Amino acid sequence: GMEDGVASKTFTMLCWNIQNPSLRRARKQFSWLRRQPFDILILTECKKSEGCLFLEASLQGHVPVETDGCDVVFPKPAHDEYGVLIAGNVQLTPSGFSNCVKQYSPRVNPVTLRLLDQEMEVIGVYAPSRGFRSDKRRQKKKLFVSSFLEALEAAPLSRLCILAGDFNVLEPSHVPHYPEFEEWEYEFYRA
Repeated sequence: GMEDGVASKTFTMLCWNIQNPSLRRARKQFSWLRRQPFDILILTECKKSEGCLFLEASLQGHVPVETDGCDVVFPKPAHDEYGVLIAGNVQLTPSGFSNCVKQYSPRVNPVTLRLLDQEMEVIGVYAPSRGFRSDKRRQKKKLFVSSFLEALEAAPLSRLCILAGDFNVLEPSHVPHYPEFEEWEYEFYRA
């Protein structure tokens, strides 16, 4: 934006795990979202559900009333999988990074955009949660993490790349420390 005739050097990004809302809850979420001053919005734990489709249409400016709306990229996850919705007040173009993620790729939504006179890539991520008692969920998360880290090493990323979303891990220095998290999860966090 412009402040006192000088171009701003900052932008606002809002990340929110919306927990695959019902239509009723999605309406409340949108009521709050429409009052937030974001440039880029990343919503995680999205499904191809009535609530998430309502949020997509609302952010685009089609529901409940015609507005200017946002550009929205929301690859609809199949079956019972989760995904990521990205909206912005600038043009968003899907990038090919998620094609490099071999496991659970719907949980990765990469877009390129131009903001602050710079081309950048924003990668929205919703890592699987693992619970602390389920080996099956732990394996799912571990597969996702290793696949994502391999993709980061292999894929050509933009010079300016921002990873944002819900990584389902706390930072290694979090107080209090949660011993349930393992080193491979902290490696993902640090990557």
